[in-house]
Amino acid sequence: MCRQRFRITIAMFLVFACFALAAEDSTVTFGGASGWKPFSVSRSLARGTGQLGYESLILDSSSASTASLAETPAGDRLRVGAFDSIYGGYGGVARRAGLSGGARDLVLSFDGENPVEETGNYAIISSALLHTGAKKARRGNGAALCNTAGSGLTLRGKPGALFSTPGTSGSFSVEFWLFPAVTENGSVLFQWRSSRKGSSGSMYQYVRSSLFKNHVEWDFSNIWVTTKGVPIEVSLSGKRNLIPNQWSHHEISYDQETGLLEYRLDGSTEDLRYVTSSAHERGDIYPAIFGTPADIEIAPRYSGLIDEFLIARTPPASVSLNRNRSVLGKYPEAGGRFETMPFDTGGNESTLKSLKAVVSCPPETGAAFFVRAGDNFYEWNDTVPAWIPVSPGEELMGITGRYFQVAGELYADGRGASTPSVTSVTLSYSKDTPPWPPAHVYTAALDGSVTLSWPASIDFDTAGYLVYYGERPGEYLGSGSPIEAGPGRSCEIRGLKNGTIYYFTVAAYDASGPGYPGPLSAEVYARPLAARQP
Repeated sequence: MCRQRFRITIAMFLVFACFALAAEDSTVTFGGASGWKPFSVSRSLARGTGQLGYESLILDSSSASTASLAETPAGDRLRVGAFDSIYGGYGGVARRAGLSGGARDLVLSFDGENPVEETGNYAIISSALLHTGAKKARRGNGAALCNTAGSGLTLRGKPGALFSTPGTSGSFSVEFWLFPAVTENGSVLFQWRSSRKGSSGSMYQYVRSSLFKNHVEWDFSNIWVTTKGVPIEVSLSGKRNLIPNQWSHHEISYDQETGLLEYRLDGSTEDLRYVTSSAHERGDIYPAIFGTPADIEIAPRYSGLIDEFLIARTPPASVSLNRNRSVLGKYPEAGGRFETMPFDTGGNESTLKSLKAVVSCPPETGAAFFVRAGDNFYEWNDTVPAWIPVSPGEELMGITGRYFQVAGELYADGRGASTPSVTSVTLSYSKDTPPWPPAHVYTAALDGSVTLSWPASIDFDTAGYLVYYGERPGEYLGSGSPIEAGPGRSCEIRGLKNGTIYYFTVAAYDASGPGYPGPLSAEVYARPLAARQP
């Protein structure tokens, strides 16, 4: 009876030991005593002093001064600067953007009954737009009313206009105000379609701004090519959802000096890309090249209002519509956001258990947190995998993967006078460790082959085994090594040289797959020999 109880106790111990080996509780802290590391995304945030004197994240007070001028009520403009004297004598939106005549490529204020291109660089070919009065306009005396049944506005550039001059474009920007009635997938806000000669013949190229899943997307096809003539496809996408019946300002800009292509929504960067050989700030800059002159289309498929449409041929800093907005508050109304770099847990089936945050929120301010997980962050984008909102301290279920990422949003009070402070964010997770190898490996040398066998790994979630071999101790460089043996516990390796000594080891893997094996077993060896002929 005592022996039976002892055996049961040992068996239960082995079962619990297997579970302990398969998963271990771990934590990772962002911020805190070690400070905040670089982010993959950081918008409208600054560093402050948080609890225990540690570095914290707060809203950037300077971000409030970069809000769009059009967000400032007309009655407040004199308080932030002499509007007309600063913007000079040009009419319409170009005057408000502070651009010289040479910088302006296209200007549409939509202030009159019929659209008028104010620079004279483009001729209006057709228009299905309707005019609204000043009450519905974002700026000035009117806006353009568009509907999906119409064909929007088509313009043809004269020689020298941006989209009618073949060759390198230089820096440029396109910006406009949008008031969508609906955010329908496939809506097209701006489009230019043309072609140009490439190394292998004529190639189709286009620039398009469209709506997809409540976001604005910008697509550039064959506008840039590498130094070897390989076309580059570039797409930028907004992170924030468009809200029907609400004005928002959109700007895409390209800087030929840096190769930076940037999309901004209401003055904040939504997405960017360096069109360079390194895809970063350093590297050879690929110039934008436009081909055959072709018409541009504004709102060819879109339902809602559009206002103050501007194309300019200047670096982005010269085109911005932003102005000082200190009269509206110290901190930005839109808040700020950070996204950490993806964190590698080391196990594909790691499970997120909770998020804890050290946060200080003065009255009316707030902070929100989001997480996401997956097995290959190289395939991630802004929306995939989806961000999951979480509350600090709550128990989390069903969030698994090898990589975790955290995002946070900070919100000022209604007057823009106070900011929350985030000192640290800590993730607790159960790490799925790779299974242990077999305790022993046995060899049998044959004629030109070696057979290996081993007992099962003690880990309950073992899915298969890998066999490594080679001709030197610790160097497993044999042909086909490692060999995937599957869930079986034996393997014959053929095609070996008789008289040569070979060294072997075995590793186990779990449901993560053979790409994530566990530690290696103790090394064994064998020497195949020719068999005597009967």
